[in-house]
Amino acid sequence: MADKVMLQLSSDPSFHYELLRVLAATATQGSDVTEVLQVCNEIIPGDFESWYSAFKNLADRVLKSAQESPRRSQFDGVTLRNMYFRASHYYFAADFYLHGDEEDPRTADNYQHWTRLFDQAIALLPTPGERLNLSADGFKVPIVLLRPGLTPNDNRPRPTIILGNGFDGSMEEMIHVLGLPALERGYNVVLYEGPGQTGVRRVQNLRFIHDWERVVNPILDFLSQQPFVDVKRISLVGYSLGGYLAARAAAFEPRLAAVVLIDGVWDYGSTLKDFFPDTMQAFLEEDAERCNHTFKVEAQKSTSSRWAYEHFLWSFNNSAYEGLKLAQKMKIGGFVDKIKCAVFVGEARDDQFFQEQPKKVSDALGRGAYFFSPPRETGATTHCHVGATFYLAQEVFAWLQDKSLD
Repeated sequence: MADKVMLQLSSDPSFHYELLRVLAATATQGSDVTEVLQVCNEIIPGDFESWYSAFKNLADRVLKSAQESPRRSQFDGVTLRNMYFRASHYYFAADFYLHGDEEDPRTADNYQHWTRLFDQAIALLPTPGERLNLSADGFKVPIVLLRPGLTPNDNRPRPTIILGNGFDGSMEEMIHVLGLPALERGYNVVLYEGPGQTGVRRVQNLRFIHDWERVVNPILDFLSQQPFVDVKRISLVGYSLGGYLAARAAAFEPRLAAVVLIDGVWDYGSTLKDFFPDTMQAFLEEDAERCNHTFKVEAQKSTSSRWAYEHFLWSFNNSAYEGLKLAQKMKIGGFVDKIKCAVFVGEARDDQFFQEQPKKVSDALGRGAYFFSPPRETGATTHCHVGATFYLAQEVFAWLQDKSLD
């Protein structure tokens, strides 16, 4: 019998996936079901402006409801926290397809809104969250430190999980992936970003780097000095392209007890070759002019291609040719044998970006890896298992418990 097709939120495959991604945050206070479903009806498939307008208007409405007087005085902290989280996440969603124009003032406005509202939300957690900037090699690493609900002066050493996003996501998004589930289980949580990712790209104007240990090392330095951190129970999670970034950091950071790859990434360059074959051919022939031109032409094939093209130039390099030089370095074959900690390698069977790569990662790691490939009946088969928030959390934290890292 043929596989059943998931209910489509948009006739455009890219929009469907990103709508599902926003809807998935319902499980962890980042959205609400009917709010997102209404937006689905307002968005014109493939139209980036209609996407922006629909989510911007939704974010504005949620924020306005949180600010209304005198009703605001009737809202308790839990209600306000939920409103702030939702509005923040909707502003992040509104910004998603806007990176084709460096000068577009809406991107800075969206970023300001989603970070400010996120900060207001985490201030209302049982233990308020805290933003910090850590010094790295030539840049700053922004982090958000979150601790579980505690009694005053409770500094017992606890397990800590560091959550990092990938190519296009924000560190704030990660609270809606595994952040709140980790807090509920008694973990300390660190959200972070490095060069190329949303905050560091905007605030420090830094593009991606391949040697991600430069980002993670300062976080371990910081955590090792905190009395509430059990330094033998620190885990790192990499989400999407973060599956490469976290693996790279784990190879050169011996203080990590475990790394969780959601999902495994063997070779980022091969993913780009699948999307942009003619561009990659020009790149391999060292024809920079043809490479840059062909990248722009191939970007018109689909919504996904156009989005990937625009965001790649924004986050890697304005020159496709120069950006691809960096992307070619993002492969783990040269250092996989240096990863000595426990490794969770996720695979999404219907992944549109990294098909078959997680198994290569797991096979290369051998017996040191746990390979997680959920069957289709779980619904956890899309890229990063988006939409299966509770299921993913149950499996990740069960594995950490099995490794005595909970």
